[in-house]
Amino acid sequence: MRILPLLSTVAALLALPASADPLPSWADGAAKQRIVAFVQSVTDPSSPDYVTPEAFADYERVAYAKGFLMVSATPLTRSSYHAGDDFARLR
Repeated sequence: MRILPLLSTVAALLALPASADPLPSWADGAAKQRIVAFVQSVTDPSSPDYVTPEAFADYERVAYAKGFLMVSATPLTRSSYHAGDDFARLR
C-alpha cells in the first residue's frame, strides 16, 4: 500500500507535457526509468496494468482488514487531503 502516495504523485507529474521531465530532481538511471515506466503503465487506461478507480475500494478493504486505522485510498488524492476528517473520526 505504500506505493499509492508515490503513484499518485508521479502520475500527476506524468500529466506534464511530454518534453517535461516528470522527476527533474532525480538522477537519471535505471531506478527512475523503472518507476516512471511503472506509473505510466498503471495510469494508462489502455494498459493491461491499469489500476481502475474501483480498485482503490479493494485497496481500502484490504488495508482495514490488515488492521490499518485510517485509509485514504482514492486515485490522485494525497492522504493529507482527508487528514482533518480522518483525525476527527479517530477521536
